[in-house]
Amino acid sequence: MQTTYTWSDARDGTFTTLCNNGEPRGLSVVAGAFMGPMMRPAMRKDLANPTSVLESQRRQT
Repeated sequence: MQTTYTWSDARDGTFTTLCNNGEPRGLSVVAGAFMGPMMRPAMRKDLANPTSVLESQRRQT
């Protein structure tokens, strides 16, 4: 699974786009129905503080 965040200028601040790419296989197909609700809080947390996400990605590269 690859997650891509994109930011662009908006009239009232910043517009954020989140894109998840990947093909479920095997158990992931079944688990996908349960994973979505579990991933939403993590994505909301990431979007609430994009600075920490960007800084953590910078440390990894």
